[in-house]
Formats: sequence, C-alpha cells, structure tokens
Amino acid sequence: MSKESLKDKAVVISGVFEKFSRNELKDIIDKAGGKASSSISKNTSFVLAGDKMGPSKKEKAEELNIEIISEAEFINRFLDSSENSEKRFNITELGLEDITFSDFLGWYTEDEISEIKNELASEGSYYDDWIEFEKDDGSEKITAYLQIGSFEIIDRINEMKICENDPFIMIVKDSWSGENEEGEEVGYVSFEALYADEEPPTLKGGEYDKKSFMSNEELDEFNRLSENESIYMDDCKYQEFHFLRESEYNPKEWIKKWLSEDYGHNNHTVSGKN
Repeated sequence: MSKESLKDKAVVISGVFEKFSRNELKDIIDKAGGKASSSISKNTSFVLAGDKMGPSKKEKAEELNIEIISEAEFINRFLDSSENSEKRFNITELGLEDITFSDFLGWYTEDEISEIKNELASEGSYYDDWIEFEKDDGSEKITAYLQIGSFEIIDRINEMKICENDPFIMIVKDSWSGENEEGEEVGYVSFEALYADEEPPTLKGGEYDKKSFMSNEELDEFNRLSENESIYMDDCKYQEFHFLRESEYNPKEWIKKWLSEDYGHNNHTVSGKN
C-alpha cells in the first residue's frame, strides 16, 4: 500500500510522542516537503497529536474542522519502513533491552536527544557525565554504557518516562578496614540503597574475606568503630554499583545473590543469621 505524501502539507505538532521527539517529527515533515507549524489556521492540513495535546489547539482544530491524527496513524499513512525504524539498543547495567532514544525523554530533552543523534551520525560516538554511546560503522548498531561513579546518576535514570511507574534502585557497596577495640584487624562491607526504604545488611568480613551476617552486638561495634574512625572506607576501586527495579527489590534475596557472586569467597554456607 502506497503512502500518502507530506509535500505541501501544513502540519501542527502538539503533545508528547512515544516513538519520535517533536524535533524529529518536524525534520521528517520538512524533509518530505511539508511544513511544520506551531499555530493552527484554516490553512492547516492536519494536527499531529500526542499525549497532553494543548487543549486550546484541540478546541481550535475542532472549530475549524481540521483533522487530528495520532502518532500511530501518522506513521501508517505517511512514513515508509526506513523512516519508521528507530534505532534500538540495550543498557546492560540496567537490564534494559530494545529501548529507543524516545525512552530517554526526561533524562534528556528533545533538543539534547537530537544533539546526541547528530553527534553519533557525524562522529560515531557520544558521551557525557552519565552515559556513553558508540555506533558500529559496519552494522550501525548502537551500544550504550553507563558512566558509573556518581550517586547522582540514579536521579537522572529515574527521570526517564519509562521509569515513572517502576523506578530503579541503586545499591552502592563499600568496603571498610581498620582495627577493633582489641587492636585486631577487621573488615566490613556496607550497602547503601538509593530510592529504597530498606538497605541490605552490613556484613562482617573484609574485601577478600568470607563474609558473615552480624549480631546486633557486632553491628553496634561496627557503628562505634566507624564513628570514632578506627575503621575507614577503603579505596573507591572496591566500590560497586548495582541497579534493579523497585518491583524486583527484596533486600534479603538480593544480599543472598550478592554473596553467591562475591569473588568465590562465599561459596560455602554463610555464617550468622539467615
């Protein structure tokens, strides 16, 4: 089935869209010989409406009997398969697969997303304080990597519209070492869970030691030692960042999984409480 032409069409774009940004839709219309406009008049061919369309625009379009179409209808009527195929990629650290740049709305503005795409097209890569994109010259496949190290990254991640109903939790693991009150060398591992009400428990055992859960008395000792600086947080090279959805987070189950993967130091039954 042949597609309708956008040539000489005057199109008003209003609202928020799933597949394309407003700037991308404007570029598509302009390149096809149409004209994207911000105001409705009797010369408007149709209104391309997304979520949260401006009520005044909708009212005026209805008054002038101008057609209002959705993003899906626009794609079906006017775009061929090449225009309709938005690049998809994965973010392994977040467990996100087959997402598009439109999913980044909130983390980035539409203008910023357009800049990222332009830089990828011209340079083959893009990076900032939060994420790095690389495009393979042969396959055109895009790979995304989080720039892990800043606590603020979780705020940016959860600004994405795909996180509205199920935000991410970021768990940061730190190692501690020093001497206890008897002058013996001791080590601990603590966890901070951002965007969660409950954190995984602090464990007794240094970075390369077998870990164990602590009694209340042992936990009180850890708190005393950290407060009087008898123990200190180790180098950031031992710091770890873990991400999971709020709906998937269970502190007890998560710490069991972490212990089972801890460099092989906890392959046997972990001592202490369960």
